[in-house]
Amino acid sequence: MAPATPTPLSTDATNPSVARIHIRTPWAGAKLDRTTGDFNQWAEHFTDALIMNGLDEYVLDPVIPRPPADTEPRAHVNWVRNNRLAITYIRTALADTETTDLVVDKGANECFKDLKARAQREGPVKQVSLLREALATYCSLSEPLPTTAKKISDIVRRAYDVGEINCDLFTCIALLNSLNDHAFESLQASVSQCLANSTKAAPFTSADIRRLMENQQTIINSKSHHSSDVALTANAGKQQNRGFLPGHNHGEGGICWRRHGREDD
Repeated sequence: MAPATPTPLSTDATNPSVARIHIRTPWAGAKLDRTTGDFNQWAEHFTDALIMNGLDEYVLDPVIPRPPADTEPRAHVNWVRNNRLAITYIRTALADTETTDLVVDKGANECFKDLKARAQREGPVKQVSLLREALATYCSLSEPLPTTAKKISDIVRRAYDVGEINCDLFTCIALLNSLNDHAFESLQASVSQCLANSTKAAPFTSADIRRLMENQQTIINSKSHHSSDVALTANAGKQQNRGFLPGHNHGEGGICWRRHGREDD
């Protein structure tokens, strides 16, 4: 016996459970660009815009469930359209560089979560840059002291907005910052990548950074010893051959001295 075909709800045609949304307030804020701004500050303003347009239920948890197409066909179509509209709205709030590899095929909620995950992966590296900027900002007679103080406070707040800073993370930030010399560029890049890939389940801690630094120091020491050995070997060869001229045979222990074109045995 064939299963019964679901009957659409009588209210779906005239009063669907999900209404069609129209954008009332286009995004007018700063576009998200992780190279110049921070995600949390942007997300705070973006959330307000989502709520004003009724798109928050498609982007933020908890997400409004998608109605079944067989019993609520009109509500289903409206939900799909609203979800696409939410994704488009997210795109309008992003810099061009942020739209690369944007997750758009899993819904607006997953799209937003992916943006947040990207920002969290860059957290410590971004915080290093911000804290370094704060510590490099000095008061001067050319600018009112309260103005400079506000600049520093805003920069530090942005560093904390990127993510929570605890003792170990601050240590990681300080260690990463200490590798600013060009000689440690490769090590700094490795540490940055490890911090970016760090998760709560598999954290990358300051102890891990110190181990990398210890390994790097072992390599530096090894190269230094090798260079010293080569130099000693070369110097010994020079000492052994000092005073001998090619093609001159003066017998065992003989020394050939050449002065002003004369040869004396």
